[in-house]
Amino acid sequence: MSSSENHENLNLQQKLQQFKDYYLLKTAVIAGCILFAFYVVYSVRHPSRNVYSAAVCNEALNEEETAVLEQALQKALGTDAKVSVTSGYQAESEQDLLALSTLSSAGSLDALIAPEETFEVLAGYGYFMDLSNAVQDDRLQSYRGPLVLDNGDTDPGKGELAPCGYSLCNTAFAEKNGMEDPVIGFFAETGKAEAIPAILDQLAGGEYGKGQ
Repeated sequence: MSSSENHENLNLQQKLQQFKDYYLLKTAVIAGCILFAFYVVYSVRHPSRNVYSAAVCNEALNEEETAVLEQALQKALGTDAKVSVTSGYQAESEQDLLALSTLSSAGSLDALIAPEETFEVLAGYGYFMDLSNAVQDDRLQSYRGPLVLDNGDTDPGKGELAPCGYSLCNTAFAEKNGMEDPVIGFFAETGKAEAIPAILDQLAGGEYGKGQ
């Protein structure tokens, strides 16, 4: 008698037992492989977003300096989740300016730190939010935003003054990173505006980098 005929002669309970004995493990392994493959594909196409991302322009932080800044941001945000700091952007590079504009517009970049001279150039493009409602501090600095012309173009640096920069000059942050007259600004599209006062306290405070 063939195996198919034997199977037909089994009652329901016997068929279930046969399935458990001969097919369940193989089925589970195959299903697991399919699920794992789906997870890998999904992870590649939908990478986990950082809870906070900052850029450093016209300065390059080393690995240790980057780690300290990331930890300070985590502390300010009250989270252990991933925070990203990317340095090496150049304001003179059209490609870098396009990257900053694209990332910030997509809400994937929250803050930027740059030497004051560089920050003033970037502020002229209207990247940063007005900080007057987020913090009251004598470290706030005003920079000119873009002037919109009749043809829809913008003329950087000739618009109205807006307090969109916060000076980190003469702070532990500036000293630890060897940055001259650093200024931080927050992109208008940041989803973490409520964290700005805590972030500024962390970066401008005397405890920056201690114990890290």
